[in-house]
Amino acid sequence: MIGELARTPRFQGAGCPQVNPVRVDNALEALELLFEPGYLLSGKPDATLLDAAVAAAAAAEVVVVFLGLPEGEESEGLDRRHLDLPAVQLDLLKAIAEANQNVVVVLANGGVVEVASWQHHAKAVLEGWLAGQAGGGALADLLFGRANPCGRLAETVPLRLQDTPAYLDYPGSNYGERLYVGYRYYDAKDMPVAYPFGHGLSYTTFAYSDLRTEVDGDTVRVRLTLTNTGPVTGHRAPHRADLPGDRRHRRGEELRPAVLHRGRVHRGRWPGRPAARQVRSLIKEYA
Repeated sequence: MIGELARTPRFQGAGCPQVNPVRVDNALEALELLFEPGYLLSGKPDATLLDAAVAAAAAAEVVVVFLGLPEGEESEGLDRRHLDLPAVQLDLLKAIAEANQNVVVVLANGGVVEVASWQHHAKAVLEGWLAGQAGGGALADLLFGRANPCGRLAETVPLRLQDTPAYLDYPGSNYGERLYVGYRYYDAKDMPVAYPFGHGLSYTTFAYSDLRTEVDGDTVRVRLTLTNTGPVTGHRAPHRADLPGDRRHRRGEELRPAVLHRGRVHRGRWPGRPAARQVRSLIKEYA
């Protein structure tokens, strides 16, 4: 296990969201693996830490690398100027990958970070966000397979900062992107992204069947059967990100679809028992 963020977790945001927890779990204690810090959270290069981490990685079967944004990189009351991880962390990851091909990256960040330039160094990436005071134990459960990571991305991960909807209007407060924020912008531009809104992997698999729709004015009711077809307990929240065939934005017209989710979260499969759930969702058109 490598990365100072495993020992000194970034578990909450800065500013008003800050709380004084009774205790804070960290991944170092929860995972109980050999550890090297690898870098300083200040971002200052440290060759001694780097060399020790690379040596440990070379001797390991699998390397779990904790990367992320230190507190000074993001907070309320200031704008981020880039989406990059600190250079010392990226240099560390590259050096580790040259010493060991079995690399798993665990991220700690409040907002999205650019991943396209470095994710090829890792065989898996676990997005931990700001995991809270019990995040260390939760991450350990996910990495060891005691729990199934069934979350979905709540925002799009772009390939680069220049692809984001507000890039050409910043700095300023005119909100030139109008309704084309988030996935709507990337969909309207048919733009490739690193990971789309709603992306998420699982240790199990799911099958969708018996899809039915009922249209009543501007309301669409969708029903389907969701089945966990794998051997592991899992959750899945079916989702959709646009109204079918709605491409008015291609003709310059105002786009006003929105998503109203009322789908029941599938609680998964218990080992040895098949599980299927009826999922119902109500979709309406809003600005």
